[in-house]
Amino acid sequence: SMTIVGLTCIFAGQTLVITKFPVLRDFSFYILSIILLFLFALDEKILWYESLLLLLGYASYVFWMTQNRKIARAMHSRGGFLKTLTDDYIADVERRAKEAEEKEAKKAAKEEGDAEAGEPKPKEGGVGFTPTAYDANAEGADKSSAASAAPAASPAGSAKPSFIRTLSFTLRNSKSFVAFRKNTSAYKCIAKVQKAFSWPLTTAFKLSMPESMRDKCKYWFMWNFGVSVAWICILITCVLIFTTRVGCILNIPGIVMGTIVLSSGTSVPDSLSSIIVARKGEGDMAIANVLGSNIFNIFVCLGFSWMLWNIAEGPYEANALKGNLWFPIMIVLVYSCFLLIAFIVSRWRLTKKLGFSLIFLHMTFIALTLLTNSIGGKKPVLLLPNTPGWSDGR
Repeated sequence: SMTIVGLTCIFAGQTLVITKFPVLRDFSFYILSIILLFLFALDEKILWYESLLLLLGYASYVFWMTQNRKIARAMHSRGGFLKTLTDDYIADVERRAKEAEEKEAKKAAKEEGDAEAGEPKPKEGGVGFTPTAYDANAEGADKSSAASAAPAASPAGSAKPSFIRTLSFTLRNSKSFVAFRKNTSAYKCIAKVQKAFSWPLTTAFKLSMPESMRDKCKYWFMWNFGVSVAWICILITCVLIFTTRVGCILNIPGIVMGTIVLSSGTSVPDSLSSIIVARKGEGDMAIANVLGSNIFNIFVCLGFSWMLWNIAEGPYEANALKGNLWFPIMIVLVYSCFLLIAFIVSRWRLTKKLGFSLIFLHMTFIALTLLTNSIGGKKPVLLLPNTPGWSDGR
């Protein structure tokens, strides 16, 4: 989460002011999930009621979210510190409600004007044409059209191009990439290798989710969603098996592979989505995406998995719970408190300076993880309690 928030602060393209109440709400549930995980892992096994408590923790989070505005208004009406805590959130809610009313009023007025003028209304759900980015180096391209090479916005011209589209366009038209593309032998070789590796997956995706059914079945999106989830589960299982075996071959503990390798891969989607919404000025949504995903991972992903194991096999006992698991959990808890303190010190603003500081803290966490674990069969640099040889090294 440190890296995701840090990258969001750096690539937001602006200094964002976040709202105290929703951030503190998510932090409270996140810290609660870490504390419960720490307590449950102390005896190196997970019982059924412990996994049930994790699931109930997420249920309470969902219930809070359904009553979020009512709770905020109740706290605001109490006055004092609670009023100060929710002032900016209540003001933001009222502002958004007013903007929504004005938008609906303008839409209704425009529809009435179009009806009086006799102009046909656009079809509901119609898809507008959005021009794609122009490639000035494409074969047969009109060089005089190079001025249109910038990423195109929406037909209305008011919306900014998405961060992913802008980044993709910038990379594809950079001097280094253009120079590399001119070296056709290397470019074609890499393209063929990429196509060979991706062909089995793309073929399986097309066969399991045929596009031809989209127009024939109104609810085909439900099938696509279910199959997409199934494919994600299959691919995640493959990545987990591959990572575990590589760690076994290189004699690297699973906790190191998890906190460095697997966490890096799973953080990419969260980072991109947080950066995208941050560039649109939604700082609260960017932070909520990070904290909310971590809350879901601990409460639901771990809780539900452990509950299934307890039902099928009894108490969950694995090597992952043995040793010094308490140390990285405690570090995550301390770092979460640091992140909250950093928000308070920066006066609830997301700045580049804050982003670089958070990334530095995450690098420190990785360094501590490497130093306190045995890698390649060698003795850890920093010995912790329950580590063989700890009593001799004191």
